Amino acid sequence: MTLLAPDGNFFNGDNAPSSGELFYDILKSGNVLVERIVSSSDIRHDDYCQRQDEWVIVLKGSACMTIGERECIMREGDYVFIAAGVRHRVLSVENGTLWLAVHIFKDPL
Repeated sequence: MTLLAPDGNFFNGDNAPSSGELFYDILKSGNVLVERIVSSSDIRHDDYCQRQDEWVIVLKGSACMTIGERECIMREGDYVFIAAGVRHRVLSVENGTLWLAVHIFKDPL
């Protein structure tokens, strides 16, 4: 297990970048990666199609995204599971939105 930040506060330092998103790896263990994401409202609207499963929750802020053919409006406390190979895209996001993402790979990291 690699604990990248042995302790701390998940909400500290959540200032949004001027554009894009900031990604912080919190924990890597076996085939799991736990990640902290801070989004600006100025994001790229790229399609993502990942090789790993992902469970993600909005802890602060809000976003609108598509997962496959489904549109999801995400508010504080909302979470969603995105299976590997499912195309998804963030359409819009509130500046400073804070996400917790858990990535589950088939093989160890």
